[in-house]
Amino acid sequence: MLLRAPHSRYVALLLAILWLVPLKVTAAHATPAQAPVHVVSQNIEIGADQSIRLSDSAQPAPPAYGRFRRFGIYDAAPTTFPDPFNQVQIHFQRTPSAGGIARVDVRGFGVNDRWTEWQRNRASGDTVMFAEHMRAVQYRVVLLTNGALSPTIRQITLKPQTAGRTTRAQSTASVAPTYRLRVTRQGLVGGRTANGHTIRPNDFFVSLPSDRAVSSRGGNEYMVRLTASNGRSVVVPVWDNGPWNHHDDFWNKDRESYRDLPVGWPQDHAAYFENHNKGRSERGKVRFPSAVDIADGAYWALGLDGAQATVNVTFLWLGSDPGAEAQPLNAKPSERPKAVAPRSQTLVNLPVPAPRGPAAPQAPAAPAVPAEPVVEVNDVDNAFTGEGSSWGISTGTCGYGGQARSIMTVSREDRVTHQGIWRPALRGGAYELYAFVPACAAHDPNTNLARYIIHHAHGGSFVVRSQAESAGTWVSLGRFTFAAGTDGYVQLRNHGASEATTIWFDAVKWVPVQP
Repeated sequence: MLLRAPHSRYVALLLAILWLVPLKVTAAHATPAQAPVHVVSQNIEIGADQSIRLSDSAQPAPPAYGRFRRFGIYDAAPTTFPDPFNQVQIHFQRTPSAGGIARVDVRGFGVNDRWTEWQRNRASGDTVMFAEHMRAVQYRVVLLTNGALSPTIRQITLKPQTAGRTTRAQSTASVAPTYRLRVTRQGLVGGRTANGHTIRPNDFFVSLPSDRAVSSRGGNEYMVRLTASNGRSVVVPVWDNGPWNHHDDFWNKDRESYRDLPVGWPQDHAAYFENHNKGRSERGKVRFPSAVDIADGAYWALGLDGAQATVNVTFLWLGSDPGAEAQPLNAKPSERPKAVAPRSQTLVNLPVPAPRGPAAPQAPAAPAVPAEPVVEVNDVDNAFTGEGSSWGISTGTCGYGGQARSIMTVSREDRVTHQGIWRPALRGGAYELYAFVPACAAHDPNTNLARYIIHHAHGGSFVVRSQAESAGTWVSLGRFTFAAGTDGYVQLRNHGASEATTIWFDAVKWVPVQP
């Protein structure tokens, strides 16, 4: 949390003006994040017996975990099961160390393609229950110690179960809640977030006061929409835990702490405006209210200045995205939010599968409607425009279609020299967007902060992806609606986190989907 005034107003406004991008930045309706397909690990070693322990070079813990000299985090690959389940039993062996903590968290991936929040610090033998039907489960291990010996977790097993208890049916009618909150610019460049990310200039993420909804490093499983009074709106992931509290998931009715406060009312706001807990939070006396820390890039993209501001915050993993025009449940941050209307969901018992008999005769299938074609734009096509004079061109099989181009990144907006624009002629409608990251050799490593700018029917959206972690693959940029014609396009500039990484410009494809 930044406690002093940031750059001058001139610098802040300069960084907010995106080169060749309209000032109105209104993100499209966000879609649920997909399950990650790779392991995320930092400061962790996996032994021959599959034990999880701290590496010898483990660094100190991020501030969200307290003052520990050694820290490591391990997000296992999700485990998918063939049949839906509503609870999972977890078993593991824990070897503690003096002054150390070994924490195991669990979450589920529902049949509605949304992650549940993390259920923290589970014990071996626990049965983790879910309110809805799941199809995958994932565990996270957090290791902390002040000693030389590492705590260890080994032999983790997950057993899905289907209990004969009341379970909530899936619903598409629920809308993510929006609250009007006081926020701060995070700053703290060079520090680390709760998921292990090293904070860089112009980052796009937020910090919320509970790690129940912290995404994996580089991931976007939990996102919020931030909307400023000037109409600008961006969608960014949750990567950190803070600023005033670390156990205040105020967006949940069944919140972890401060259950005397209503849902949607942050404890630091209650402390400041109502003298709750004698005006104190977990970090002491609340000198100014701030329920959300916003990383610098997102803060400036919203056109905000100074160290503090008021914005609307929408918690997108709790329902469908209401868009930038969503009305908050409180008129101003000093007021308690109104009660959230019940979600449109029905309580049902899990059905018992019926015995299978002979299949009934089926009517002849109707003639298939021709599918709308996938639209691809490569960097050698006429629908691609590359601006800049010193591209690196890679040929052969490493790029998509036989060629890819690259350039070095720059860390400042006013030093951008190259950009690519993919602008196809579209029929219009909803599309899933993908960008291909080539697996070509480069003198410097790939950037882990490529900012794709999507120009769609509802405005413009920033999407940050790591090219360092996705070489040789198609990376999803999200689902957006485009108008018919050539008004919609994807833009990428050589703006990164440092001066010493490579950013690639290859192919982008639009895959038609049902809205």
